[in-house]
This record gives sequence, C-alpha cells and structure tokens, in this order.
Amino acid sequence: PDETSHITFFYTIGNTLHGIPELISFYPSDNSSCKIINEISEAMIDDEIIMDEECDEITITGMFDDESIRVQLRYIDPISIQHKEIKNKFVQVLIADGNNYFPHEKGVHPMIKKNTPKLMF
Repeated sequence: PDETSHITFFYTIGNTLHGIPELISFYPSDNSSCKIINEISEAMIDDEIIMDEECDEITITGMFDDESIRVQLRYIDPISIQHKEIKNKFVQVLIADGNNYFPHEKGVHPMIKKNTPKLMF
C-alpha cells in the first residue's frame, strides 16, 4: 500500500446458510482482499478449511503469480446490533501486508496498522 491507498472492508453474505461463519476483512482497496475472502469462503464450504475455537493461521498460495500470502482467521467476540446479540459466528480475516506482517505485529505498514479495526487483536 502507499499513502494514497485507503482501507475498505469486504465481507461474505450467506456463509451461515452453509453452517460456517461469515468472514470480514479490512484491507487497502484492491481486489486481492475480495479474492482472498471468496477463496477462504469456498474452501470452508468444501471443508478444506475447518475453523475451531482457536486462532488459526493459514497460508494461501497460487492466487497471485504463485506468491504466498499470510492470512490469519480469528473469531470475533459475539457482537450486538441495536442491543440484540447476533448468534452467528463471525471471523475476521487478517491479511499480511506487503512485508508479510499482520496489523498487530511490529513492522507492519503504518497505514495498515492505523486503519485496520481492532476487532480482536
């Protein structure tokens, strides 16, 4: 990312119909985050990725010219909207920056650290 990049969010709709958590990610506005979310969602539907209650870290390869991308999946604490607790599970997808650092790690790009909501890290 560069200084002109801005953070946007990507999320799934309908994962709960398949019995898996909805995914949400915050990352600079490019198509990579959306592609990663879709790939993870499809892999979860196909039981290639199975979430448990622990923090999982996975590596996705082959999406961008065989470049490896570090991705962490982490459950978000139950949320409430208008004082009603949402019973569905939600997972924040953390995508490493260009230097392979997550938002909570020392060395991450300052724009990523500043603009990624701290939902659970």
